[in-house]
Parts: sequence; structure tokens; C-alpha cells
Amino acid sequence: MPRRYQQRTRTCGSLALTALLLLLVVVQWSLSRQDARPVPRPTPTATPTFISRQAIVGLPTRTPYLQLPRLSTFTPTATLSPTPTQTPTPLPTATATATPEPTRQAQVTASLLYVRSGPGSDYSAQVILGAGEEVTVLGRTAAGDWLQVRLLNGTEGWVFAELLSAIGDVDVLAVRTPPPTP
Repeated sequence: MPRRYQQRTRTCGSLALTALLLLLVVVQWSLSRQDARPVPRPTPTATPTFISRQAIVGLPTRTPYLQLPRLSTFTPTATLSPTPTQTPTPLPTATATATPEPTRQAQVTASLLYVRSGPGSDYSAQVILGAGEEVTVLGRTAAGDWLQVRLLNGTEGWVFAELLSAIGDVDVLAVRTPPPTP
């Protein structure tokens, strides 16, 4: 064999051996990095399969956790009944009936109308109404620019007065006290 061929064979063999050793080192290192947790074994517990009569007799019969007090027994006693007396019958009196506060029906004229928790844009919007929906106007602010309304489902809130139609005279509506500003 020529010398050059022997040298090349020796070099290739050395490289192959080095690569194999390097591969073994990498595999060993990756296996050692894995979290090796021991598998938990179940703890054996004794389960009774037979209970003797003596064991049952030895069990406590009263539970100390809940003790109710004894209730006293009721003994009826004789009572004297009062002699009937004649009581005057009261005359009917006229009672004042509260006159209902005036309300008005109105329709939403804007494409979207926010029903708010109070009079002003600082209050949160509760419901959004669309054009043509009807509301009952219950009251107004002192300035008359915000109206308190009740929706068909019973929800009450405040709307900007200019966005409703067919209100009529707003001054006849009761002035309502608004909730505190948030």
C-alpha cells in the first residue's frame, strides 16, 4: 500500500472514533439533564373487612358534637276573659288622595339614544335605544335639558331632552333630584 493511502486511512479512522466519542458524550449529557423523579408508590392502608360485635359495642353511642338543650314543657293556666265593652265606631274621614304626577309619552328621534344612570354624559350608559322606540317621561332636571324616562321593560334612566319628540310642555313635569355625580 502506498504511504499516502495509509495516512488517509489513519486520519479517517481517528475522525470516526472522535465523532463516536463525541456522540456518546452528548447522549450521556442529555440523559443526565432530564428530571429524574422517583415514581411515587401508593401507601398501603389497612381496610377492615370484618368488625366484631365487641368492637361495635365499644363504639360511642352519643355524638358529643351536637347537644340540644331540653325544651321546657308548656303548662296552660286558666285566664280570665274580660267582659265585653261597647266601643264607639269611628266615623269615616275623608282622606286625601295623591294626585299622580303628570307623565308624557315620547319617541326617540335620534338613530341611537343612550339611557344613562343620571342626567349628563358623566353618568354611565345603561341602555341604548333606537329611533322610533317609545318611552314614558317621568320628570326633568331643573333646567329641563335632561328627562327621566321609564322604558317599556320598566328600566328607568335619564336622556337628553332634545333627542325625544312629542313631549309637549316640559314645565308641567316634576323636577327630579338626580343621583350624585360619579
